[in-house]
Amino acid sequence: MALHTVILKQATPYMHSFPSQTVPMKRQAIEARALRILQGIDPSVTGVAEALVRVPNLKIPRLVFHDTEHNVLWMTDIGDGKTLTDCILSGDLSLSKIEDLAESLGTFIIGLYSATQNPGSEITSALADSQHLMEFLTLDSARIVQEVSSDWQKDPADTQLLLDRLRDVLSPDTNQDRCLGMVDFWPGNTPVLLTGELGLIDWEHFGLSDPGCELGLYVGHLHLCLLWDEPSREVTAAVQKAVAKLATAYLATYAGTVTNHFKRRFIIAHGRELINL
Repeated sequence: MALHTVILKQATPYMHSFPSQTVPMKRQAIEARALRILQGIDPSVTGVAEALVRVPNLKIPRLVFHDTEHNVLWMTDIGDGKTLTDCILSGDLSLSKIEDLAESLGTFIIGLYSATQNPGSEITSALADSQHLMEFLTLDSARIVQEVSSDWQKDPADTQLLLDRLRDVLSPDTNQDRCLGMVDFWPGNTPVLLTGELGLIDWEHFGLSDPGCELGLYVGHLHLCLLWDEPSREVTAAVQKAVAKLATAYLATYAGTVTNHFKRRFIIAHGRELINL
């Protein structure tokens, strides 16, 4: 395999949006493991590479080398791009192109779900602890509500009850539809590349997830495009098309009926993102 450019990660990991938030060095090992699984070279999880092959216009970095002694991670560079939300807001893409990319994303994510349903503890323990990220995001929701909500001042007990239920619904302990997922699944991790392909990057949170949370988080970010200033008819149409195609592709082969459990986790994950952002 000829390599033109590569990405080198050699630093203590951090969250771009919250640089003061400490994160474990394990995240580098998690991303390396995720890339092995996606490439089909990790025998502990099979079928994921086949799901990716079925969607040729998605592009994921390939692992080149992981130096565990010096905490250096090498991967292929998939190229420059803009996030899907940036493309929607700027009008850079036609509606048909937005639908095509959203459909491809939904097809792959449901393929990932189908290949990794009910993962064993031996694999989930080696990947990201999704409960840590979920708790961080829930605490951020609580902080925002307490700082900006007049309802918090009027009835803090009732508002606290709402936040407690948010935490309970999204807890991994109540997850009845377990699979592996990106967990940190949002448009910032899906750049539209200059080649017209859609990238999937930053797999450092790869671990135990579920379809409702994955889809709710991503759709919540797309809906944010409708809350910034006054969206044009073109932006509104683009968001509606993207959400419809993403959901349709995902649910077309979703194993089983759309349960109340799925709906509840989707709605709560969606709402939490609207609070946080």
